[in-house]
Amino acid sequence: MKILKMLVIVIFILQLGYLVKTPAEELTFAWDPVPDTNIAGYRIFQAERQGNVSSTWVMVGETTNTT
Repeated sequence: MKILKMLVIVIFILQLGYLVKTPAEELTFAWDPVPDTNIAGYRIFQAERQGNVSSTWVMVGETTNTT
């Protein structure tokens, strides 16, 4: 099951590269937990040629949030 999730993530990253209008100089895939919560997820950071950086959440599996 973990291999399937990672395969979905890799395919998503590859598709993201094709869908971006401005060519990205760098795509970074990182685990990004939220402090003081049990929320965490993967985030794709996209660095563009103009120096801008944008990010996109990639939700894999189920997430929970208890308050």
